Amino acid sequence: MQCRRWWFTVIAVGAMAALNALPSRAATVDDYAKEMVAGKKPATQVRMEFEADKAFPGKGDPKRNQHVKDTVKAFGALITHTDPLVSLNATIVVSKLDDIDIDATMIASLKHSNPAVRYWAAKGLSSVLVDLKKIRASYDRAVKALRDQLAVETSTMVKAEITKALAITDEAADAAIGLKRIADGFAAAAPSASDVIALRDAIVAVNDMLIRTPSPKQQTELLTGAAHALNYAAQHENVLKNADPKAVVGPELAQASVALVDLLKICGDKSAVKPVEARAMWLEGLLGLNGLTGSSRTPGAVQAFDKAVALPKEIAKPK
Repeated sequence: MQCRRWWFTVIAVGAMAALNALPSRAATVDDYAKEMVAGKKPATQVRMEFEADKAFPGKGDPKRNQHVKDTVKAFGALITHTDPLVSLNATIVVSKLDDIDIDATMIASLKHSNPAVRYWAAKGLSSVLVDLKKIRASYDRAVKALRDQLAVETSTMVKAEITKALAITDEAADAAIGLKRIADGFAAAAPSASDVIALRDAIVAVNDMLIRTPSPKQQTELLTGAAHALNYAAQHENVLKNADPKAVVGPELAQASVALVDLLKICGDKSAVKPVEARAMWLEGLLGLNGLTGSSRTPGAVQAFDKAVALPKEIAKPK
């Protein structure tokens, strides 16, 4: 339940950012940071006021560089704060600066105990990785940090965000590992709807990567990770449907199925089923989806295209 509450906080924080911009009140970066820990206002409100303050220099302003440094220093120091909402909102502030000077702070935040903080840290690094390529040592350090965290990460949403970050910068082998880590997690425990959406987004990022930079050497691993993750999610959902025929399930699996079909097409499968057929497979239940991902006994469209893709194992049986 603790983890679910945190992801609700992440979603709520994002939704509140859509509110109308608040007026400038002539405060410094340090003023906002001190106000965030003072507790007189919710940390989220302080963050929103800071982000909306038009007195601070925007991109292209000669003073922007110093503003970024001041913000990273003031709010970066709060990421280890004992109040979880302070640490989360401070991380969001830094992650959204879209400047390479956030890299060290975001790398350190990948190790935070709160998965919501780790999520925003990965998101922050994702926003600057392409620019960091111009500074090879910094880029290598950031990619290594993402790889290291991916190897031990327990949250699907963080795994997916790291996978997206690595795909954005065309690290195909690492993106394949990311999909496998997501699949391993789905095999171990039933994913939430948010987890399946995260899987879909990770596959979409991989698709975009392959359009930019074809990676035939990683084709099998990418297809395997995506197909297995999708199949394991479907197996868990099948158990749910069998236990409660009235159970309502969302469209997340259908959306992820379409992303997998797109991946097949990008890899070169001219006979890949159309998106509408992928949705139909999902509506037919697990047996229909097996036609795309394969099952523990029978190959599907993925294995028909690439025979090196292993069949997904049986991980959940209806009682």
